[in-house]
Amino acid sequence: MPLPSPLQQAIEHETNPMDWQMLKQAIIELSERYRKSPTTPPKQPHIRSEAHRIAYLLSRFPGTFEALTTVLRELGLSIGSTENSESVTIHSVLDLGAGPGTALWAASTLWDSLQEATLIERDPDLIQLGQRLMAKSGIPILQQARWSQQNILTSNRWDVHDVVVISYMLNELESKQQQHVLHSAWKATQQFLVVVEPGTMAGFQNILAARSLLIKADAQILGPCPHQGLCPMEGKDWCHFSVRVPRSALLRRARSGTLAHDDEKFAYLIAARHPGNPCLARVVRHPFHRKGHIQLQLCTENGLTQQIVTRKNKEVFRRARHLQWGARWD
Repeated sequence: MPLPSPLQQAIEHETNPMDWQMLKQAIIELSERYRKSPTTPPKQPHIRSEAHRIAYLLSRFPGTFEALTTVLRELGLSIGSTENSESVTIHSVLDLGAGPGTALWAASTLWDSLQEATLIERDPDLIQLGQRLMAKSGIPILQQARWSQQNILTSNRWDVHDVVVISYMLNELESKQQQHVLHSAWKATQQFLVVVEPGTMAGFQNILAARSLLIKADAQILGPCPHQGLCPMEGKDWCHFSVRVPRSALLRRARSGTLAHDDEKFAYLIAARHPGNPCLARVVRHPFHRKGHIQLQLCTENGLTQQIVTRKNKEVFRRARHLQWGARWD
């Protein structure tokens, strides 16, 4: 879906003063840095200048926003499927490594119940950028959000929040640093911890490590996994998903291209303090449509399996026709 109108207008306002040649070069540099899948974390942050920050708004913010919206929507489905769903309400969000506040923008589009938001970011310029974007939103939870300039590697105590988000950040940390952040984030989690990573093999490995650590900490895994057991893709493949993101006119201009969309690939994990009711199966590849039947590649509590849905069962076939990669299949 497109970015919220106030957000798109705020991004355009930030972009207008920029030199277009400098911005185009920054978009190329940023794209190359995010496209790489290094085996070791980068020595410098991806975003290093004002041009990079605006390039991020144009080229990376929409895809990150869409991936986070998809994952947080999945969290909402997991809440809705629990026996005590009526007592589960999201009042507060803590975003660690918030950047310009992408996760809170996504959360604000889904949860009207939000009353408190805390964003932790080490880059003061990104904080100022995020504050400017949210000031123009007209949305109270965004305008009243509490920003804090901190290095999450040296800070380990935050107030407890219903949902804690760590997005596109573990891939910039070493293994011990990841563990430190995850332990600290879990301590601050009242109900749910959400981790999102790039949909690369390296991103998936970070998700696997986080999953193992959180299970040992007695977390309940609500998504994408339909079980608490060993991941059937470990060592063979990588679990990731994709969303289609429309390109804005500004981005098409900056890239001198006509492609109307990008595909954002991501991996994620939803961990909960209390038992929930995760899906019985997850569609882990694009459904394969043939005349008269649909082939589904599923992850279940018994591992990876294929299911053939035929026209003979009209109701099941009708539902299967609308399934997408990453959907629940209960």
